[in-house]
Amino acid sequence: MRWLWLGLLLMIIVPALAGDGLPDHVRERVILRSGPSLAHAAIIWLDADAEVQVTARNQLGDWLYVVADDGHEGWLPAYLLPATAQSAIELPLHDDLA
Repeated sequence: MRWLWLGLLLMIIVPALAGDGLPDHVRERVILRSGPSLAHAAIIWLDADAEVQVTARNQLGDWLYVVADDGHEGWLPAYLLPATAQSAIELPLHDDLA
């Protein structure tokens, strides 16, 4: 029975990580950045509750690489993405950091 549950869990998690990313909503208005720190350039402001797809993480898992609904891509602090922050370590490293 354990194997059945494990198989079902993998069927849900693996495609989500391999596909377009994990869906989430931004907790508050925030700047999407070009890299995983406040020192990186601002790309665009995202409004609170903006929908994003989380596709990767930095090595510590405290910054997440996202694609916004409008197509902009960049980095957000993980704490602003509550649905994904808890499982961030399971995301792949961003290509520039791997």
